[in-house]
Amino acid sequence: FDSRGRRNPFLRPEARGRVDAFVEFFPYPHAELLEVTARALGRAVAPLEKRHAPHLRFAWTPDVEEFFAARYGALEGLRPILKAFGGLTEVLRAARQAGRFDPAAPDA
Repeated sequence: FDSRGRRNPFLRPEARGRVDAFVEFFPYPHAELLEVTARALGRAVAPLEKRHAPHLRFAWTPDVEEFFAARYGALEGLRPILKAFGGLTEVLRAARQAGRFDPAAPDA
């Protein structure tokens, strides 16, 4: 049974009998991890630009990509990185409330 109490179809003999191969996933090499992180960061930031500051373009240094890439783990994959991107909205909101980010005044 799964977490919702439903019967797991993969425990049934007819489902197990159809599995003929397993796909093994290997950890990302660091260079590829940085590339994937940069792409994912761009996709995470695009809706924030559109919603919070349509006339601004967010930019970051390679250190930011390293910061997020450091969350990668071979067992968890990219999930911790993508989860960390979820906090970007809260960071922008806190910066705006503290007066450090004002999308209405891009020159500030």
